Amino acid sequence: MEDPQEQTSTTSAPPADSAKNKADVIGIGIDPLTRGLNPHLSADDHAFVQALAALVLPSAFVQGEMNTDVLTSAEEVEASESGAVQTLRYQIRREAQWSDGTPITGADFRYLWAGMVSTPGAIDPAPYRAIKQIRVSNGGKTVEVDLSERVAQWQVLFNNLLPSHMFNTGTTFEQALATSIPASAGRYMVRSIDRPRGVVTLARNDRFWGAHPAATETLQFREVRTPTHGAEMLRSGQISFADLTPTETSLESLDLLPYTQVRTRDRDSRLELTMSVNSRILSDPELRHALTLLIDVPRVARLAAGRSTNLATADPLEQPSEEERAAARDTVVQAVKTKGPLRLAVDATDQTASAAAITIADLLRAEGIDVETVMGDMKEIAGTQLPRGDADAVISWNRVGSTPQVMASRYACPVVPTTVTASGTIQTPNSTDDANNASTLMFSGNLSGLCLPDVQHKVTEAMAGAVTESDYMPFFEDIEHRERLRIPLMADRRLDVLGKNIIGPSEDLAQWPTGGQAGAFVTAPTWKSTGSIKAEDE
Repeated sequence: MEDPQEQTSTTSAPPADSAKNKADVIGIGIDPLTRGLNPHLSADDHAFVQALAALVLPSAFVQGEMNTDVLTSAEEVEASESGAVQTLRYQIRREAQWSDGTPITGADFRYLWAGMVSTPGAIDPAPYRAIKQIRVSNGGKTVEVDLSERVAQWQVLFNNLLPSHMFNTGTTFEQALATSIPASAGRYMVRSIDRPRGVVTLARNDRFWGAHPAATETLQFREVRTPTHGAEMLRSGQISFADLTPTETSLESLDLLPYTQVRTRDRDSRLELTMSVNSRILSDPELRHALTLLIDVPRVARLAAGRSTNLATADPLEQPSEEERAAARDTVVQAVKTKGPLRLAVDATDQTASAAAITIADLLRAEGIDVETVMGDMKEIAGTQLPRGDADAVISWNRVGSTPQVMASRYACPVVPTTVTASGTIQTPNSTDDANNASTLMFSGNLSGLCLPDVQHKVTEAMAGAVTESDYMPFFEDIEHRERLRIPLMADRRLDVLGKNIIGPSEDLAQWPTGGQAGAFVTAPTWKSTGSIKAEDE
């Protein structure tokens, strides 16, 4: 597959008045785009990718409310199919369509389900694994979803649908949005993605059928490579808003700008070192605990992020004494001498995670521990290296929170990749041996590979709504303490910057929304430009 950084992708936009396009533009600053655009993959889980998905991809529910632009109804109905404990029925609007004119149908629901249950490294796959089959009727507009396990908060399903008609032949789920999003069903559509120049341009989707089309014709996202570069773009009016990773001097530079407001927020995503129970070295909780005592979390976070300010560093799990550290070092050194080097896997395209992995390796080598860093991609890491024990731990960004789907995804037993048939049913593993053989499993959400009966039971109860957060959260916290699965490093801290030439939800940036993965961008279709910034020629 070609390097996505070398691609310039273009989607044909419906004709529009060019003079209007040049004036009706809002410029937005973003981090450099280095990965793909699939909002369902941990490898692509970046703030901009989630914002882009919210603007161009359709969802069944938005912030817990049914999306009436896409659906006329969504309800739980009596389960009648054999083996189903719950059935959901969605009625898709007749006029709902992709930007190329193709109707949104149950095929798009099936495609997302199939991708979530077959792709290593998918984000929060647990609710999708509960689906038994998807039945489609009424010309594709009626979708009935049968579940073999109950999902109380089923409204989390089928958000950010993908245009299945674009990918049904020869394109895997992780390849589908590697370079662009070829069709939209949101208020905006992707006009072009120019990675070398760092410019992503969205145009108003003229095929959007809803009652409230986008207020501004063009949103143009521009990479901000340095604080000085960002400050100059805000000063000149090239950008009116920005969502950026902080640097050492970001706030200091932005504080000098008049008419500029800044706030910080943390996404529900955290950089973690996850230790694998399939590891030949770290399969023992005592060894995982010993390794935990040797990691200087604040130092790793500083060096990985390249800054010491605006750093949401995780609190160290423990503050060991010198004697405890020495004993932990001896334990890990002896295990590594006996069983080979400690192998830390990391996605090579993730600069921060890679820097953290290299820093951790250097710190451990200074303790006399033989360590290797294994650079790969998340599909290989989660689908091969961790299940087979070829990696002992992984450094990656993972979703955090206390919702049932997050906790179930973090702690549910790994599964064999599932194939969805053309008729909308699942194809089970060839034998029980496959389901019980760790090397045939894939890791998604739960990168540790932990699989214990009491934990799986609590996962099922949490998903079904049989227990409350006040019951299941202490249980999972106790499991984390007992099993020593993860070392939290730092949260994904963001800077939201409001400049001039823009009318948004409020004059006060503090009143703009922060919830959800898309942050303030959930309101972007309502933003209006008060300036006359010209969009870059495509």
